[in-house]
Amino acid sequence: MVHRLLEPSRTCVSWEGLRELSFREQAIPACASVSRLRRPIATEPALEWSQRLNRLDRLEWIKETSTPISIQIDEKNPNVFQTENQLVTIGFALAEKPGQLEHAALLGWVQTNWPEQDLTTQEVMANILTWMVMGDSEWSDPTTNKIVSPKTLLRFSLMPASSTNYCQSPFRSLHDLEACDLKETNEVSGPQTLRPLVAWTIWSFVKELSFPNQIAFFKALLKTHISLEANPEELSIDRREWTKNMAMALLRSWGLQGDTHQKALTKTLHALDLNSPLAFDLTVEVNDPNLQDRVLKSLRQWTAFYSNLRVLFVSGQKKIVLPEAVSVDFSPQEVETRRYVMVACGWPKPKESFALKNHAFFAFQVCGSEKLPSWTEITHPKLPHLGSLGAGL
Repeated sequence: MVHRLLEPSRTCVSWEGLRELSFREQAIPACASVSRLRRPIATEPALEWSQRLNRLDRLEWIKETSTPISIQIDEKNPNVFQTENQLVTIGFALAEKPGQLEHAALLGWVQTNWPEQDLTTQEVMANILTWMVMGDSEWSDPTTNKIVSPKTLLRFSLMPASSTNYCQSPFRSLHDLEACDLKETNEVSGPQTLRPLVAWTIWSFVKELSFPNQIAFFKALLKTHISLEANPEELSIDRREWTKNMAMALLRSWGLQGDTHQKALTKTLHALDLNSPLAFDLTVEVNDPNLQDRVLKSLRQWTAFYSNLRVLFVSGQKKIVLPEAVSVDFSPQEVETRRYVMVACGWPKPKESFALKNHAFFAFQVCGSEKLPSWTEITHPKLPHLGSLGAGL
C-alpha cells in the first residue's frame, strides 16, 4: 500500500485552472478529483508534462473563480495551438519546448475565461503570467531549441516589421506558428509584432513596484474585464506611440495610474527604446555590395567582445542591429547615433545614403581587400591615434 502511494509515476495535475491533461491513451486528471490511490500511472513524456504544468499552481494566491481547461497534446500537428469549448489543443513539438507548454496552457486558460477581451489583451495577460511563474531571464523559441533573453531582445528597435522577420521572431504568437511554418502569413499587422513588447513594458514596470502594489496589480489582472476606448487591434502610423499608449491604457485598467509612478515609468520606456529617438553607439553604412558582407562579419565579431555597445549596420534597405543580429526597419529621423561611419570604395550620392545627421561622421575609402577601419578606435575618441582615422567630415 505504501509503495503504491509513493510510486513516483503516479501523478495528477495540481493547478486548479487545469481539469485534465491527455496524450494518446493517457489521461491525467486534476488532483482534486482523485484520491492518491486512484492517481494514474503516467509514462514519459506525459509524466514530465504534468510535472511542468504543476508549476502553475504558483498562481493560486491570486486566483479568482475561473473555468478550468483540459489540455490535449496533438502528435499529428506538432505546432498547433487552438482553444475551443474549454479544450486547449497543443502540438507535440510545442509541448516539448521549455516554458512553451506552460505559456500555451496559460494563454488557453486566459482565452477561455476572458473570451470578450481582444487578442492583444489576452496575449499580454498570458505573457505576464508566464514570466511571473517561469521567470523572465530566458525564453524558448516555440518551434526551435533556441533559448533567448527577453531582456535583450524585447525593445522597440528590435521588433520585427515584416512578415518574414515576424515569423523568425521567438516571440511570435502561438496562433501564428502553423501559418509561419507553412509560409502562409500575409503581411503582419502592427499588433501582432508589438504585443510582446507591450507585455514586457508592463512587466518591466510592475516587477519594480513594492510587493503590496504587485499583489494589487495581479489581482486586478485576473479580476478586471477591460473595455478600452480605442480598438487595440488598430495601429496608427507611429508604432512606438501605439506601444506606449497600449501599455499605459492596460496599466490604467489594472489599477496603476501612469502619473503615480512617473519616474519609474519613464525609466522603463527609455530602457525599451520607447522614448524617441532610438540611440546607438555606432552606425556603419556600406553601400558597396562588394563590401557589405565583409563589414557585417567584422562588426559581428567585434560586437561579440563589446556586447554592451549598440550598433546599427545599414546597407541599402538592409538594417541590422548588433550584437543581437536582428533585422529592423526605421527611418533616419528615428535614429540618434554617437558615431556615424560610412565605408565605400566609390562614394554614393546623398539621396542613396541613410543620411543621418551627426557631427561625429567618418568616411573610409576601402576598395577590394584593403583593411577595414578599427571599430574600437572609432568608439573610443579619447585614444591618441583617433586623429589618424579616415576623413572626419
